[in-house]
Amino acid sequence: MRLVESPMEQVEFRGRPYFVKRDDRLHPFPGNKARKLRGLLALDWTKIGRVVSHGGNQSNAMLALARLAHFQGRPFDYHIPPLPASLRTAPIGNLGLALELGMNLIETRRPPKRESCPTGTLFVPQGAAMAEAEIGLRELARELNRFARNQELRRPILFVPSGTGTTAVYLHRHLSFPVLTTPCVGDRDYLRRQFAELTSPPYPAIIGDEAKARFGRLEEGYLRLWSALRRETGIEFDLLYDPPGWRALTRLDHDGDIIYLHCGGQEGNASMLARYRRRFGEEVVDSLGP
Repeated sequence: MRLVESPMEQVEFRGRPYFVKRDDRLHPFPGNKARKLRGLLALDWTKIGRVVSHGGNQSNAMLALARLAHFQGRPFDYHIPPLPASLRTAPIGNLGLALELGMNLIETRRPPKRESCPTGTLFVPQGAAMAEAEIGLRELARELNRFARNQELRRPILFVPSGTGTTAVYLHRHLSFPVLTTPCVGDRDYLRRQFAELTSPPYPAIIGDEAKARFGRLEEGYLRLWSALRRETGIEFDLLYDPPGWRALTRLDHDGDIIYLHCGGQEGNASMLARYRRRFGEEVVDSLGP
C-alpha cells in the first residue's frame, strides 16, 4: 500500500499567511500516525498473528493502528487505563471508531511489554514512537522539500506540535530547512528525553510555554483559538494538539515562510467537545458556532 501525497493549502490567520500541509487528508489512512506506521507495511504480515499496543482512550495512534490491523485482517489488542463510565457506555471519537473497526479493548493499569508478547505479535509502543516511523516521515520530508524548492519559499520553517516528538525529530533529520515544535505532553525536558530515546542529535528547536503541559487540559482560550482557526482558515483542526501548537506559533517572530503540519486527529473532537460542554456549559461551546 502506498500513501498518496497530501495537499498543501495557503491560509491566513490573524493577518499572517501560513502554508498548511494537510496530512489530515492523507489517503488511504488520514493523519500523521499513518506516516509513522508506513514502515510497518513493509513487514512480512504472513508472520504476524496480531497487533498489540497501549495508550490513551482517544489516541490518534490507536485509531491508526485499528485501521492498519483491519486493512491487514489481523486482530488488534489495545491496552488502556480504565475508562470513565460515560465513555464505556457510549464510546465516541477515536475510541468509537476504533471499536467499530474490531479493536479489542483491554482495560488495565499495567500496559503490556514487548518482551511479554508471544511470538508472532507486532508490538507498537505508545504513540508509535519507534525507529520504524522514520521511513514514512522521510517520505513526508521529501514532499516538503520539493514544495519549498518549487515554490521558492523564503527562509522556510516547519512547525509541528509534539507529543512523543517522533514526527518533529525525524523530519528535522531529513528536511532541508528548520523544524520547530512545542511540547503538548510534559515540558521541554520531557520532550528532549523523548528525542534522545529515538535518535541522536541534532534535535528540533523547542518553542512555547516553559510550564509543564497536562495533556488534554481544558482551557476556554484553547477552545476559542480552535474556533477562530476554523472560522478564518476554513480548516478543522484537532482540539488536543493544535490549540497549544497554534498558540506557540502565533507568538513566534519569524519573517520567512511558515509551514504548519496538520497531523489530523479531528475524529477525536467529538469527545473533546463533550468534555468542554461538561466543563464550561453548552452555552459557551455553542456560542462559538458550527
